[in-house]
Amino acid sequence: MDLHDFFFAPVPAKLAMALDLHARFGARLAAAPPVVFLIAKIEEAAAGLQQAMDAMAMAALCRECGSRPAGGCCSLEMANETDAVLFLANLLLGVPVTVQREDGRECSFLGPRSCILRLKPIFCLNYNCAAIRTGNTPSAMAALERAAGRLLTLQTELEAAILEQLLSTNELG
Repeated sequence: MDLHDFFFAPVPAKLAMALDLHARFGARLAAAPPVVFLIAKIEEAAAGLQQAMDAMAMAALCRECGSRPAGGCCSLEMANETDAVLFLANLLLGVPVTVQREDGRECSFLGPRSCILRLKPIFCLNYNCAAIRTGNTPSAMAALERAAGRLLTLQTELEAAILEQLLSTNELG
C-alpha cells in the first residue's frame, strides 16, 4: 500500500484500504497496549462530547441546517476529509463503517440521525457556526470546545499509534 493513497485516494479506495487492513491486522492492532489504552480514553471522551452536544440539542439543530439547499457542514466534500487511518480507527472502535448515502449532496457517512463515525475529521469537530453559538451560553460553548478538543487530541494519538503499528509490519510504504 502506498502511504500517499492512505490520505489522498478517493473515499471508496480509502475505505477499502481500511477494511482490508482491519481484516488482516485488526486483532493485532486492537491488542497493542497503546491502542488499548487510547481506545478506553476515547470511549470516555466521546461520551463526554456526546453529553455536551445533547445538552445543546445539536443533533436537531445540525440536521435542520443540513437539510437546507446550501446549508450544513455535512456536505458531500466532508467525506473526502476522512482518511484510511481514521476509517481504520473507527473500525477498531467497533463502528461498522459503511457508506450511508450517495445523494451527491451530503457526506457519505451521514446516517439517519447523525454521523455514523465516532472519530471524525478535524473540521467535523469544529462546532463554531452562528447557529450553534446563538442561543447557547459561553460556558456551554466552552464545555463543547473542551470536549471536542479532548477527543481530537486522543484521536490524533490513536492515529499515530495505528500508523506506528502498521509501519512496523512494513505494510505501508
